[in-house]
Amino acid sequence: MRLMPGGALSVLAAPASDASQNRNKRVDYRKLPRWRGFTLLEKFTLQHNAPFVETDFDIVREWGFDFVRLPMDYRTWTDPDDPYRLVEKTLQEIDDAVRYGRERGIHVNINFHRGPGYCVNPPAGAS
Repeated sequence: MRLMPGGALSVLAAPASDASQNRNKRVDYRKLPRWRGFTLLEKFTLQHNAPFVETDFDIVREWGFDFVRLPMDYRTWTDPDDPYRLVEKTLQEIDDAVRYGRERGIHVNINFHRGPGYCVNPPAGAS
């Protein structure tokens, strides 16, 4: 995993068979890969917090794409009464999404759209 400019966390999800080859590859910011794909919104808001759907990754791959973006709200994986207490079940769902991508050769980009005290487009009264 690598923290990217702007707060996005990027995870290169290579197929398991290619993992050792890709582990030492360097991505040069002056010549980035040309990824194409989709945004999956399962953890974009607290109201729609659901597990990522494995068959979505199959469809992305079948259609010839190699990228998924996962914008997320920290409240989906933290305890509502204590934002410092993590919900392991939800973290496992995020790990599953990374694994789905890795198994299919899909780059998984995790975007934090809301963190404690910050939101990229806060609704009225939001924290």
